[in-house]
Amino acid sequence: MNILEFYYEKVIKHDLINKFYYLNIKNIPKLEKIVLNFGCNSHNIKKLAAAILALELISLKKGKLSSSKNSNIFLKIRKGAPTGCYVIL
Repeated sequence: MNILEFYYEKVIKHDLINKFYYLNIKNIPKLEKIVLNFGCNSHNIKKLAAAILALELISLKKGKLSSSKNSNIFLKIRKGAPTGCYVIL
């Protein structure tokens, strides 16, 4: 079990029950997906690699690079250039 899933099961569920007075445990909202995202302004691959490594250390899962879908002259971003990274839990 992931650290974040464990924290949700043990702490957040009990806090929700106490705060909103749920009578049935099945009425508590469920988490389906958690996305950790890190956007970077620079196009330096070394900074993006450090960001991916940091996200992988936090989540213990494999990170992926996100690339731009279209170019933007004002932000100096080319189409297909790496712009950040993300991890889906």
